[in-house]
Amino acid sequence: MELYSLSARQKIGSLNTWTYNDATQTFNNYVEAISVANGRLYLANIGSCIDVFDVHTLKFITRIGNRNWGHGNAQLFHTHAMAIVDDYIIVRMKDGLQVTLQSDVSAEKYQNINYYSRGSLDGFDVNNGFYPHQMAVDTTGLVFLADYGQYGNRKIHVIDTSLIQKGSNITMTASQTLPLEFNPRGIALYKNLMYISAADGSIRCYDREKKKFFLTFKSVPGYTFKGGQKLLVHNNRLWVTDISTREIVGVDIFRNVIEEYE
Repeated sequence: MELYSLSARQKIGSLNTWTYNDATQTFNNYVEAISVANGRLYLANIGSCIDVFDVHTLKFITRIGNRNWGHGNAQLFHTHAMAIVDDYIIVRMKDGLQVTLQSDVSAEKYQNINYYSRGSLDGFDVNNGFYPHQMAVDTTGLVFLADYGQYGNRKIHVIDTSLIQKGSNITMTASQTLPLEFNPRGIALYKNLMYISAADGSIRCYDREKKKFFLTFKSVPGYTFKGGQKLLVHNNRLWVTDISTREIVGVDIFRNVIEEYE
């Protein structure tokens, strides 16, 4: 994981090894999602685990999952997207949703933290191709999941955290689920808008109040996107990870329109 300073606009560090029980550890596969909550840094790894660090010191705390994919009580079945809402750590696994409680996460439970809730598989494709997914949380606590749809089931799932209950086969998705005519890769929310990066290289803009797409673009002044994937809105700026050029691109949002590239 690379650390950058937005103010200084430069790299300030890296995290690629750490020590646990006097042994050096590394990421066993690539990190698919990053979340920060309650002083902890959660790094969801496609290798069926979430490694947890102190966000200030980057000292390793514990691990959710045991790096062996499966459906055991303390296992993850690959990890493609993640969001944290209140006590819930919500993960899009290979074949559905799983929720772990932040309050259950401790050093003493290393690799032995049981899931709290596991979702119904209704509406979810199995992600055998390991395609990109991403979650974004709105101000009401709804979680929007850009679900790639390997077998044509392309959509934005809406996860209602009020539906989460302890147990398995729990229905967590709401009726606001949005079917798509393209495969989504990343998602970010800004006011009433939803930005979605598509597999065709474009970025689509959706008005959540008017319930319609109103803009599709593949470039902004000064930059053409080659392979935009994960998205983030921060301080009225849309950040795009372009995996084709290995760049993180920041574009300003002005009057709900993408205006310029820096």
